[in-house]
Amino acid sequence: MLSERIETILRETGTKIGVLGDVAGVSSGTASMWLTGQIKSIKLQYAIKIQRKYGYNATWIVLGEGPKTLVPQSNDLSPTIQALALRVGALSSQRRARIESIISAWLVDAEQLDKLEAIEQGSNPALAAKSAHRLPK
Repeated sequence: MLSERIETILRETGTKIGVLGDVAGVSSGTASMWLTGQIKSIKLQYAIKIQRKYGYNATWIVLGEGPKTLVPQSNDLSPTIQALALRVGALSSQRRARIESIISAWLVDAEQLDKLEAIEQGSNPALAAKSAHRLPK
C-alpha cells in the first residue's frame, strides 16, 4: 500500500510529511492523504522527485515493485546502517559535509586506536607506552 511506503520513507529518512510534500511538489494535505491512505496512488512525476531527493525507487513508490532504493543494498551492512546512509543522503549539502567531517575525524581516531592495540599486543611494551603518548586527545 502507498501509505506503508510513504511511512517507510518518512521513518527511514527522518523527514516530516510536509517536507516530503514540498519535495514531491504537492501540498502537505495531499502528502498527508498519501500517508493516511485517503489517496491510494501517487503520480510518477511526484515519485520521481522523491526518488531524486531520497534515493527511493520511483517504481517502488508508485507500484510497490522492484527494489526499494536505487542505492545498492549490501548484505554486509545492517538495516540500521543502510537507513543511516539514506538519512545522511537526504541532508542538505552543508549538513552532509559536516556529518562527513565528523565521521572522518572519528575514523582517524579509530585508526590510531587500532594501531595502539596492535602495538600493545606486540612484544615491545616500551614502544606501546611511547606510542600512547603520541595519540591525539
